[in-house]
Amino acid sequence: MKALETRALTIGYRRRRGDIVLARDLNLALQRGSLVGILGANGVGKSTLLRTLACMQAPLAGHVLLAGEEAAHLLPLEVARRLCIVLTAAPQVSLLNGYALVALGRYPHSDWLGRLSKSDHAQVAWALQAVGATDLAEQRVARLSDGQRQKLMIARALTQDCPLMLLDEPTAFLDYPRRLETLRLLRRLTRQADRAILVCTHELDLALRYCDELWLMSKSGVTVGSPATILRDGSLHATFGIDGSSFGVNGGSRFFDDAQLSQPLECQEDNLV
Repeated sequence: MKALETRALTIGYRRRRGDIVLARDLNLALQRGSLVGILGANGVGKSTLLRTLACMQAPLAGHVLLAGEEAAHLLPLEVARRLCIVLTAAPQVSLLNGYALVALGRYPHSDWLGRLSKSDHAQVAWALQAVGATDLAEQRVARLSDGQRQKLMIARALTQDCPLMLLDEPTAFLDYPRRLETLRLLRRLTRQADRAILVCTHELDLALRYCDELWLMSKSGVTVGSPATILRDGSLHATFGIDGSSFGVNGGSRFFDDAQLSQPLECQEDNLV
C-alpha cells in the first residue's frame, strides 16, 4: 500500500480577493522503502506542498491519502500515527536532554497521561541507536550542535513509528560532512526501517545521489522521475536552467557518470567526492 498519495491536489493560499495557486492537479505517490526529494527554486511552493501533505495546511482542492485513507477525514491523533514531520526550525526545548526530546515522539501512542511503557522506552532506545545518537541521550539539547540536534529530531520522528516521514530542509545549517551523513542516514532508514521518506531540500547534488525519486517543482507543475531520468530528459534545465552535463552525464565529472548512476548505493558512495 502507498504511504502517501495525492489525487488532483491543488496547493496554495486562500485570500479574500482570490486564491493564490502554487501548483494544481498533482497526482503523486510515495511507497514505503523509498526516499524521495522535492526540489525547486525558492518560492515555488516546496514547503507549502510539504505542509499540505502533513495536514498542517488545507489544500485548495483535491485529496491527500495517508495509507489509503482520506487525510481530511482522520482525527489529529490518527494523522500523527501515519506521518511525522521534521521542520527546519530548531526545537525550543533547551531544558530537555536528548532522551526526553526523542521520547516526545511516543506521545501519539501513549495514554492520556502521556506515560511511557517498557515498549515505548525500547522504541526510544532503538531510534537513538538507529541514528547514532545514543551518546547524546543524557546531554542537554541546548548544548548540542545543529548536526546533533538534527539527529535527535530524526530519532524523535522514528520514535513516532509512522510509515511516512516528511522533512523540510533537514540539512539546513549543517556543514558538508554532516549533510552527507544526514542523507545517507535517511537512505538507510528507508531500507532498514521500511519508511517512506519525503525530503524538501536545496541539496541538488546529494538528492541526485541518494534519492530513489525526485519531484521537481516549477511554475508549470511537478515533474516526477528517477535521478537518472531527471538528469537526461531536460527537466533540470526546465527547473533550474542547467542541464545534465553539469553533473557529468554523457561526459563524466567528479560527481557522476553513466556507469555510476546504475551502481548499487554502496559503490556510489565510494565514488562520491
